[in-house]
Amino acid sequence: MLNYNIGSAIMTRTTVWGLMLRGAFVLMLLALISTFANSQNYQNWILNGNVVNNGTIRVARDIINNTTSPVTVSGTGVVVLWRNNGTHAIRSASGGNYSITFSNLDLIDNRPTTAQVDVTVTNRLRIGDGTTAYTAAGNGFDIGNLTLTINNESSYMSTSTSELTFNNGTVVFNGDNAQSILNKASGTTTYGILSLSGNGAKTVQSGALVLVEDAISQAGGQLSVTENMNVSGSVNIADLGAVSSGKTFRLLSTATGSIASNAISNAGAIIDSSAVNISFSNAIANDGEIANKLSGRIDFNGDLTGSGTIRQTGNGTIEVGGAFTQNTYDLNAGTVIYNSNTAGQNIVGTTYNNLTLNNASKILQGSVTVNGNLELDANSALDMNNNNAVVGGNLVLGSNITTGTGVLTLTSTVAGNVSGSGQVIGAVRRNHNFASGQNYRFNSANIYMATADNINSDVTLRMIPSTDPSNPPTTKYVSRKYELIPASMGNLEAIQLYYANGELQGGIAESKIGLRAYNGTNWTKITNPGMTRSSG
Repeated sequence: MLNYNIGSAIMTRTTVWGLMLRGAFVLMLLALISTFANSQNYQNWILNGNVVNNGTIRVARDIINNTTSPVTVSGTGVVVLWRNNGTHAIRSASGGNYSITFSNLDLIDNRPTTAQVDVTVTNRLRIGDGTTAYTAAGNGFDIGNLTLTINNESSYMSTSTSELTFNNGTVVFNGDNAQSILNKASGTTTYGILSLSGNGAKTVQSGALVLVEDAISQAGGQLSVTENMNVSGSVNIADLGAVSSGKTFRLLSTATGSIASNAISNAGAIIDSSAVNISFSNAIANDGEIANKLSGRIDFNGDLTGSGTIRQTGNGTIEVGGAFTQNTYDLNAGTVIYNSNTAGQNIVGTTYNNLTLNNASKILQGSVTVNGNLELDANSALDMNNNNAVVGGNLVLGSNITTGTGVLTLTSTVAGNVSGSGQVIGAVRRNHNFASGQNYRFNSANIYMATADNINSDVTLRMIPSTDPSNPPTTKYVSRKYELIPASMGNLEAIQLYYANGELQGGIAESKIGLRAYNGTNWTKITNPGMTRSSG
């Protein structure tokens, strides 16, 4: 039997083996594992090897790893840092980072605790043990630039007041069971690096605002934001869950990285004030707020439904892959892209800054105002569904727009702001000042009018292709109808109208094409000696 001193305790469960070499008896220590079954109190607790603790170890000052390798305090018991004066340190005798792993660790009373080596808690870390709070002044529990790893439970007692000084270090929650991210009762809990892994779902303990300054990463169990959280550093979140009602998950302007989400509901606020991209994989019911406030991109790959608010106030992008139904839309900045591959995607009737339509046909569900540009790709024919549209910037027609009984109004004073190979079938109105000699485009890039005067004009041109005229005076005509409706305009200096080869009827020669005006009964020839003709 060998007596072994750990701190001030004499332990007697150590097994040794003896060898006889050349007449000398040599003790070879093959295993050194001490076991505690009862409560023990220490001033400094010196660990010369691994310990099994099935009782309660109370340490008044320091816990010291006296080896040059990691040590583990396992078992069902708890190690308590306690007493009401001085300070605590969890450290190495040699000054190196030789880590200490605890099964259970409690911090109580009012002594600050400094971790000078990496610390792991495999079962339970408590800041205040449920009966006695932890009220240390100053930095409270300070991990410096080291790593605190929590494999399972952690809690901060509501009556505790000490700081959690994690801003220079790394805190890892890697449990396969549900875990609550450690958080003070009030104020701000600042993490430097917050690493979330393991299969267990992660939530945030109620209390203070949680600020992550350097980096947050998440893989495995979903992160649900159950308390206010701000992130100012790098972000790599594989599955962001719901934000609780009345709580906010906010990406500050300095945040970088990306976020994916499998959330199916949201009741709080997700505020992206950064360049971080957020992608929602599933249909999500949003009864809170989702906001893009700087230059990030928010992708809704499924339906967005609910009674909440969708907001974009920066120059970022919102992409919509399905239905888009919210109680409040604030989309006066940036770009909104509807990109469903399914024909007939509904376009919300609201005000946009820039609006882009991609991949398949779209249908307006109400009148829209686009303060910037409206762009259609080659696959996204738009049915305005008898609604009105106002476009303040460029109109890019990769495919056709059909207005029905609605009117598409262009308010830009840029004459050549209509481009692309498509056309607007129906009414296009220009309501702004016309500069003399400028060819203002209407239903397509090939259709324009110019006035001889600088004058405020309000003129509508309705175009219907492949349409035979009423009561044609001849069998030779172009099967396309134009209706010019000038509410006010100057003298018309030039007009260019477009037709397609297939619209020439009766074998008409292009050199014979002219303009006729219809008064409801008769057609009257319009003489224009400057007319030129070419097929489209």
